[in-house]
Amino acid sequence: MLTYHHRSASLCLISTDLPMVSSFETAATVYQKDQEKFHILLREPKSPQSVVESDIKPENTCKFLGSKTRLVWLEIYPKRVVMTVQSNDKLNYRHCWSLGVHSISRYWLNGKSHPQNKSLHLQNFTKSLTLEGNCFPQNLRIEYQLWSDQVSLGNYVLHLEIIN
Repeated sequence: MLTYHHRSASLCLISTDLPMVSSFETAATVYQKDQEKFHILLREPKSPQSVVESDIKPENTCKFLGSKTRLVWLEIYPKRVVMTVQSNDKLNYRHCWSLGVHSISRYWLNGKSHPQNKSLHLQNFTKSLTLEGNCFPQNLRIEYQLWSDQVSLGNYVLHLEIIN
């Protein structure tokens, strides 16, 4: 049973250690694979409300890099979430999250000037994975840590809200 729905959605990524917030609102296409499996396609707007703040001064605020639209593809399963972010000429990445599990986060550059086989692999550890909604995802919250070998790269929270 493959059905799809168009909804409004907001996606927010927050670092709890670093002064970083990235969020945007967009239309979402939700593909319902079966009763507990969903694929969600988001198109990040060209001017997202992504900000890096230092000392909370306006002159130290940097807008998100990149002017092209990026696609965000989320695969939601009962105990696992996979998020792939792609654009034609920027940094792309894929996170896999499972509660209490160390998983791989893969980053790669896309474009003609970058070899396709070059990628960076990091580890993430999912501390919390919460999906709310009766038979349809409404809120997804993932708390995770990002690691490079034994070096912590911070703690993050991903929050997706789908408005029915």
